Amino acid sequence: MRCKPEINEFLEIILGSKYGVSELVSALLAIRDFEPIGRTMLSRILGLGDKKTRNLVKALEALGLVRVTRAGSSLTSRASMFLRLIKCFDSRGFTVSLVPCDISDVNILFLRDRLIMLLGDPALLVAIGYSSNSRIEFPGVPLRLQNELSNIVRAFTGAGNEAIALFGARKCYVCCSSFLQALMASPRRSATISRSL
Repeated sequence: MRCKPEINEFLEIILGSKYGVSELVSALLAIRDFEPIGRTMLSRILGLGDKKTRNLVKALEALGLVRVTRAGSSLTSRASMFLRLIKCFDSRGFTVSLVPCDISDVNILFLRDRLIMLLGDPALLVAIGYSSNSRIEFPGVPLRLQNELSNIVRAFTGAGNEAIALFGARKCYVCCSSFLQALMASPRRSATISRSL
């Protein structure tokens, strides 16, 4: 799997915290969409307690990704630069996550299983796919359904390679951040094949 260098740089920063990638990225995505956002509202959106939310915001501030004022939490320019690459949005009742990574050599079944474990709810995940040179594919999904799913994400994909995940929930920040975390742990298809020989 190959990701844009900025994604790897962003993950290096995030991994420097005692909190998980999913928690930190979920908070950053919510802050991005609602900044400046107060702790109480952020806590509600993320479904976390006040103390946990306060500690997450403090961790993000220590990493230089969030600034806190009386108006609430906002992203720093550094965090904004990274999060421009990670798309998490609603489209036709689905949450869509797009990450600029080429996953054409990734074991999709491993990625799917890892993502389901992170989410804790297999019903949330609809499909995993990728775009490559404006072509969108969802491996293992029947062609008719692939066409429908492609239509949901086509307007948002770029010209490069992107990993795609669709979730059956609206504005699911934890879904998008869990997808990023699952991508980090995904072995390449060839590595999986050679281990099984």
